[in-house]
Amino acid sequence: MEQLIITTSQQQAVATDTNGCEVEAAVNDIIAGSPELAALSNLKTVVYPNPFNSITTFLLTATTNADKISLEIFNVSGERIAMLFEEKLDQGEYRLVELNASDMAGDVYFYHITCGAEVMNGKLVLIK
Repeated sequence: MEQLIITTSQQQAVATDTNGCEVEAAVNDIIAGSPELAALSNLKTVVYPNPFNSITTFLLTATTNADKISLEIFNVSGERIAMLFEEKLDQGEYRLVELNASDMAGDVYFYHITCGAEVMNGKLVLIK
């Protein structure tokens, strides 16, 4: 099973993947209302809503021809709980990928996106 290494304190969670990429998140930091925007050199990502209740959506848009893209979800223990997307996109193509978390506990989760050799990590807050 692929894992992220996650260290936590009362206020912070830090996820480190096998490539040494880190994302730090304030565990109790809940900011509502605006989508999270992130980009790699050939992929733009929007996550909305975040925090969310049951369903959140990832918009993946290729700005150039993109290598295989994968989108995985990890819990705070570093266990992969979902592989949501794994395919190649051509320039201008996009995909809406939905995470239905109705059977997941309210908690902080991490998404892990790879596109070729590039890696992007971010946090998701599921409110129940």
